[in-house]
This record gives sequence, structure tokens and C-alpha cells, in this order.
Amino acid sequence: MKAIKSNMKDQILTSDMKILHCPECGVEYSGNRGDYWNLPEDYVFSCECGAEMELVDKIVSVRYK
Repeated sequence: MKAIKSNMKDQILTSDMKILHCPECGVEYSGNRGDYWNLPEDYVFSCECGAEMELVDKIVSVRYK
């Protein structure tokens, strides 16, 4: 999903674990709407490398040996 502020949710006390991810260089940033309270609703996030960020689910797994 395109990383636009209006697509983001406040993640406090929820299970929403979306992050901003750059498909070009792999950098990750917070996907919590509250972290960007001062930006307009139509703000499109872009990476330092120039690529548009994507709003993605972050899935973490633990594997025991």
C-alpha cells in the first residue's frame, strides 16, 4: 500500500504493526500515524534514496532449535 498519512493508523494499544518500508534500499521507519501528527493528511512518504515508501505489515517470527 502506498505510504500516505491518510492510510496510516494510530498503533497505540493495537496489534497493527505496519511500518514504512523502502522497496529500493530496505530502510524501515515507524508506521504509527501519531509519529507524524504535524504532516498533512495527503503527505506521501519518500525515502532518502528518492523512492516512494510503502506501508507494509511487519511480521516477526521466532524459531526455536
